[in-house]
Amino acid sequence: MAKKGGEMALVPMVFLPDLTKTILHYLDLFQASNTLTTHGVIPEAEVWIKLGGDHGGGSFKFVLQIANVNQPNSLQNTIPLCIFPSQDSAANLEIALGMFRPQILQLRNEMEWHGKRFRVFCFGDYEFETKCYGISGSSGVRPCLHCLLPKRCMDTDSGDGERASRTLESLQADHAQFVAAGSQLSRAKEFNNVIRPAILPIPVENIIVPVLHLDLGIFAWMFDAFEAEVRLLDVKVAAASASEAQDSLVFVQLAQAYADLRSAERQVTDSDDRVEAIQQQLQFFLLCAHSHPQHDTLEELATVLQSQWKVVETERASHLACRESLVAEIDCLKKIKT
Repeated sequence: MAKKGGEMALVPMVFLPDLTKTILHYLDLFQASNTLTTHGVIPEAEVWIKLGGDHGGGSFKFVLQIANVNQPNSLQNTIPLCIFPSQDSAANLEIALGMFRPQILQLRNEMEWHGKRFRVFCFGDYEFETKCYGISGSSGVRPCLHCLLPKRCMDTDSGDGERASRTLESLQADHAQFVAAGSQLSRAKEFNNVIRPAILPIPVENIIVPVLHLDLGIFAWMFDAFEAEVRLLDVKVAAASASEAQDSLVFVQLAQAYADLRSAERQVTDSDDRVEAIQQQLQFFLLCAHSHPQHDTLEELATVLQSQWKVVETERASHLACRESLVAEIDCLKKIKT
């Protein structure tokens, strides 16, 4: 398994090897206890299956939920399929979840239970879902899992006709073109930010939007932005009301230092995202290289990524140093002010 920071190590993994048998077993139990339901939403001829993952407490859990029961999201109705003590990197997910790929296809296309067809859904936070479908993530030009709308258009209503929906077929085609062009992360935007093959063969329209995670992220961003603006406003008001020119100058310098600090923090965050993206792709290449027919090419790409990693780490160190310098400057100005 790949660990945080690029380290590779063997870790234990516990899993249920037969997904379909597990589902049929629990459906029989639910039927015997008369707890199956459609919630007034699920068609009578369908069974809805949810497969999802989450990392927390030092381990990753991949779980199954059958939606045709009361309280399908409760802990007692959540069935662990796979657990391992490591991060949920793209490489680790390929190792752990790849075994379920043929069973999911069988579930979707061939199996029935008492004349009912299966419909399979994917759930989890946005980061997990993008890794499962090979998207580069939130920092990409086209970060949406469901459509091709560019990030620059997401805060406006001008999509310029670029709202085409993603599908499993389009993801496969974009990845094939990305590989044919050399699998260069710097060119990911040319291929709709699809940089790895999809791990789970679950239709894109069946990806459950992680509303809670999105709300928490939006609210956290709004709070941080509000706090920063209020802090700047406080300093500007103090500068305008200062009784002496020297005091006013200190407040002006303090306001500028706060503005520069926000910019430096954004640069650090951007560098962190770039470092993580390179680590994820590097781990994926290294773990897949031994079994890939183009292993020599993958090893060459891994060497290129390692070089890029060093460059971005140098940039990140520079941004961190700038941030620390601004923090020290702000502390100094505060002492002068008081």
